Amino acid sequence: MKITTLTDNLVYKNSLCAEHGLSLYIELEDNIILFDTGQSDIFYNNSKILGKDISKVNHLIISHGHYDHTGGIDTFLEQNYIANIYLMHTSLNPKYNGKRYIGIKKSIINKLSNCSRVIEPDSNIHKIDNNIYLINSITRRYPTEVSNSLLTEIDGKMIKDPFIDEQFMIIKRDNGVVVITGCSHNGILNILEETKALFNLPIYALIGGIHTKDASNEYINSIIEYLKGEKIKLLELSHCTGIEPYFIIKSNIGDSCQYNLVGKDINIDI
Repeated sequence: MKITTLTDNLVYKNSLCAEHGLSLYIELEDNIILFDTGQSDIFYNNSKILGKDISKVNHLIISHGHYDHTGGIDTFLEQNYIANIYLMHTSLNPKYNGKRYIGIKKSIINKLSNCSRVIEPDSNIHKIDNNIYLINSITRRYPTEVSNSLLTEIDGKMIKDPFIDEQFMIIKRDNGVVVITGCSHNGILNILEETKALFNLPIYALIGGIHTKDASNEYINSIIEYLKGEKIKLLELSHCTGIEPYFIIKSNIGDSCQYNLVGKDINIDI
């Protein structure tokens, strides 16, 4: 499989652009998957430069209902007429950081509400196709550091966001699994433990954001100790991981930990 980063917070290659957001173009043997769309049409502009055809995407996965993962959905709908779109209906609920709205744009919510291609995963482990799964129920076995300022409105009441809309993707192989996550608001250790409980296979690779940008040293160290024990072969971290936490993690984990910036190709053969 090949995974190409279309959107992330960081870019070095000429002609490509970055923004605070995430979008991954995933090429499998018989499927092309887009995982999130960033916060604008940058994912699409970068895809054209990188030679990735958005019109051929079979499945669009929305990890959760924040603007920096969903803002390109309208552009995607303009360029792609075939893909199923997987998201939890609670992703459409209003979301705030304090008083600032950070949810899906109202215009996109209207389009999704009337789109026949939208599919809500119907179980804790939803099979998309051979060896491709979405996990949308994450048991909190370990503490998380979700900010008290991250809020959502449910049934007219503003509450601390429990992130019941968050889902992550598993690509299964005979000797291991690849975990792809958007922001890991439910805690990356909880996501990895859920994966182990459901699949009983080694975690070969972890790709995405792990929400450590503003995390405490204690929280970051707990992640480092866990990762050392798991011996994951490939860590491609980015977006809400944060640059400084990334370097702390890398300095403890070693060369298996890399930053997944815009335009990077990840080739995985397991």
